[in-house]
Amino acid sequence: SFHRWFWGALTCFSQEHMQTFGYMSSMLPILRKLYPKHDDQVKAIQAYTAFFNTNPMLGTVIVGITASMEQARA
Repeated sequence: SFHRWFWGALTCFSQEHMQTFGYMSSMLPILRKLYPKHDDQVKAIQAYTAFFNTNPMLGTVIVGITASMEQARA
């Protein structure tokens, strides 16, 4: 997840979504592990399609905190 964020945070940078796609792609391996059913994965992924923008270095902390919260929710 860390490598996906580090290398993908600014790859699909746009004015509408900023770093949403990097954030979502960094959460994908975590969501696949926590939610084995496809329908549950789709619901969880939809939560990460909203606007997201932060400092790229601070984003690693945010992804870690979000992963912990997702694990507690699962």
